[in-house]
Amino acid sequence: MGKRDFLDNLRLAGSLFANARLATDSRHLDPTALARAINRAAIWLTPRATEGFDEADFAELGSTGQQELASSVRKFESVARLVPSNGPATDAQVKKGGEVLQQILGILANYLSTHDEERQIRNALAKVDYPSWVRNWNFEPASNEDGEPSVSVTLYIDEAAIPPEQLGERAIEMLPRIRAALKAAGVRRSPYLRIWTAHEYQTQP
Repeated sequence: MGKRDFLDNLRLAGSLFANARLATDSRHLDPTALARAINRAAIWLTPRATEGFDEADFAELGSTGQQELASSVRKFESVARLVPSNGPATDAQVKKGGEVLQQILGILANYLSTHDEERQIRNALAKVDYPSWVRNWNFEPASNEDGEPSVSVTLYIDEAAIPPEQLGERAIEMLPRIRAALKAAGVRRSPYLRIWTAHEYQTQP
């Protein structure tokens, strides 16, 4: 692994963190339910988020910046290692992990720019009414087989909530909701779905 791998892992973790916040903040939930929803969606809080990090890859930050980045990465990893891969994080873990992740993202902001269209897509997808078995989601602008613009939407499924043989069918049922949300936001890309279990994401080497 190298610098690019680390940035890719961090970019995905940052996206999942933002998605979880957007989705829950847009719903009318009582404080207890809100905290529970955020904690279930915290699959970004995993050591995988910072895999590939090497302080030496960021010499352009200067010695102070490198030290600050390395310290933040170590703090994040120390929290992430305490989170069980088969269960939600605690309130304290989500709070601390989120604070440190935002510090890392702030230090590396120039490496992780967000384009206007991506922001438009993210805001549209955050308005989708996801069922409880969808723990989080992400997307990537892409092209279909004909070269036309599309968007790949990944749903991270709670495999304990529905039988494995129903995952594909249940996820496909989400496609009309996703398509409608994108259309309402003026996004012209056609969506297609990918399915991962939350456990697969958190434990994949």
